Amino acid sequence: MARKPRILFPGALYHVYNRGNDRHPIFRDDDDRRKYLWYFVKYAQEMSVVLTAYCLLTNHFHFFLRTLMANLPVFMHRLHSAYAKWYNKKRGRTGHLYGSRYQASLVQEGNYALGLSTYIHLNPVKAGLVTQPDQWCWSSYRHYVGIEQISTMDSSIILEQFAADVDAQHEAYKEFVSEGLRKGTAWDEPPLKAGLFLGDDTFIKEISEKYLPIDSNPLIPREPAAPAPSMYDILDLILQESSLSFGTLKESKRHANTYWRNIFILLARTIALVPLKELSQLLDLSCAEISRVKYRFERKALTEKDLSKSIRRMTSALPGLKTPKRKNVTPGTK
Repeated sequence: MARKPRILFPGALYHVYNRGNDRHPIFRDDDDRRKYLWYFVKYAQEMSVVLTAYCLLTNHFHFFLRTLMANLPVFMHRLHSAYAKWYNKKRGRTGHLYGSRYQASLVQEGNYALGLSTYIHLNPVKAGLVTQPDQWCWSSYRHYVGIEQISTMDSSIILEQFAADVDAQHEAYKEFVSEGLRKGTAWDEPPLKAGLFLGDDTFIKEISEKYLPIDSNPLIPREPAAPAPSMYDILDLILQESSLSFGTLKESKRHANTYWRNIFILLARTIALVPLKELSQLLDLSCAEISRVKYRFERKALTEKDLSKSIRRMTSALPGLKTPKRKNVTPGTK
């Protein structure tokens, strides 16, 4: 059976999950879970992946996340390769840790996202590990109800559906999950459509028409795969967009010019995966300063819609990331 295509675009929301090989544990103790989350945060910060909700159990996990860049496969490969290598070395084992490639479904904001967060947080209750979700410390539920705060998470797309006040958000979410628990239906896995989507028909049609046919419809002509953009592809794009010289981009202290340099740093680190040392040598900035700029600017892109839109427009023009234009083709014709 052919694999379902990955649909990738900047800002996409995904439900990502996987199990251990032959349903064997992938987390045997709390040290394993701590290490897995350490790797997750490390690569999420490097690659502009934003965590909305999560749950780690024993032989499987669930993540609800957003990719600011179209880089989910690269992120998951780095995360799982690093953790599997650490896990196997710790226990003196070899072989596959995961049963298959991870599953990822696209999620629509609003009620669908809310229902998914509830399903994720009630997984430990469904598995019989606890009787209440706040008893399981390896999920984001305690963050959602105000028991603890996780600085590396952004739960706003869920909690802001309830209220503007933070305390009211926590109480409302707790009651919402409790009501679902009482009804006994909230832990049922949300049904997917076409095996790929958690959303309504309008959402599915919009995403499918924009992204899916290029990968899956043989009637849509495909362009040859382009190599991934390099640091110099990104630099060339930034210089064209800004009308600056490289010297001005590199040395100017004016806010308008450092804005473009910050975008270059963000895209070079998240799309081209340029090492810190290489960027440091190019821009004459310390590795620590580059890391600070990249972190601050990706958070800024989360809250400023104009900046996020501008970044999406620019990345779509980069080689290897440009989406081919969809041609009008009548089904059954060539």
